[in-house]
Amino acid sequence: MLQILISYFFLFFIHNYEAYPECPNGAVNDGTLCYKRLPDPWESNYAEAELGCNLTYGGNLMRIGNALANSIACDLADKKRASVGTDIYVGARRINNVWSLPDGLPLPYINWYPGQPENTSGYDCVMLGLYHSSWYATTCDQYARNICTFPIKK
Repeated sequence: MLQILISYFFLFFIHNYEAYPECPNGAVNDGTLCYKRLPDPWESNYAEAELGCNLTYGGNLMRIGNALANSIACDLADKKRASVGTDIYVGARRINNVWSLPDGLPLPYINWYPGQPENTSGYDCVMLGLYHSSWYATTCDQYARNICTFPIKK
């Protein structure tokens, strides 16, 4: 019963977030950060995405800190068009064999697909698989659409 109530509560918030004036047009505001896709047809590797987020919005490649942020990422990336090649990078890296945020801090939330993360050499970045809404390890040189997070302007 408790799990059902939590699920309804969670679904309510997933489907009721909206863009507010503090975030630019087309961005989503979760109350603490703005989330926005890099402009189409911007596809980039991990390093280019991180730089693009910084130069375009003064932010970072999306750090997914909870299940709500994971859902926001799927919605912004247009999950209904999900297919091979439409996944997005998550702002996380393997640093010294530990999965963490790019600055070395621990990941506040994880959502690995079963059997992930792979320990394959060179698989040091993370992508959000839109088809299954979970994460997998990958190389950092693949090109993908990307979502940025940046502070709310008050």
